[in-house]
Amino acid sequence: TGKLRIAFTSESWTGIEVNPEVADKTNEVARLCETMGHDVEAARPQFDLEPYFGALGVMWGSALSFACDRLAAIMNRPVDGDHLEPVTLSIYESARNYSAADLISAKIALNTARRKVGHFFESYDLLLTPTVTQLPAVLGTIDLNQAKGLKAWEFGTAQFNAFTNLGNATGYPAISLPLCQSADGLPIGMQFMAGFGKEALLLKVAGA
Repeated sequence: TGKLRIAFTSESWTGIEVNPEVADKTNEVARLCETMGHDVEAARPQFDLEPYFGALGVMWGSALSFACDRLAAIMNRPVDGDHLEPVTLSIYESARNYSAADLISAKIALNTARRKVGHFFESYDLLLTPTVTQLPAVLGTIDLNQAKGLKAWEFGTAQFNAFTNLGNATGYPAISLPLCQSADGLPIGMQFMAGFGKEALLLKVAGA
């Protein structure tokens, strides 16, 4: 792959505390990249969090609401608690209140974040982060059938997905590699993100 400019961070830009073991392993992988001959330094994209996360909620909620209505019509079933998990139904009902202006504003906010990340990748070839912020959770920790408020569920999932949503929201390619293990033998994934169209670079790095 030649010498690459690799940025890394083990600190979440969402403010969620990263498990110390996960953070330590991220730093280890950064040092490994350095021993492979790459230029490595601590850095991360900078963008405004509040409009970014607000836009994510509007975009994902709108897409889910549209899909539910479309499937309900095809299957001749109602969109209700008998056919959807409580959390999914809450997202659906919340999204029904969004306006066209909300959707357009969300697209503008995400495009702004996308350009900020694009500017970041003008200085770096790759961004290394943990895949998730915590060690693997007990089955059922994240459960769409949990009878609790939407905000509480979103906060629960945010404890884990602080790093992966940036690729989802901006469209920049990313790959998760099972490079590490915890002291108890649990897998710890590492995520590499690259600029637009750089999927081949990610696959080369994964192979290396």
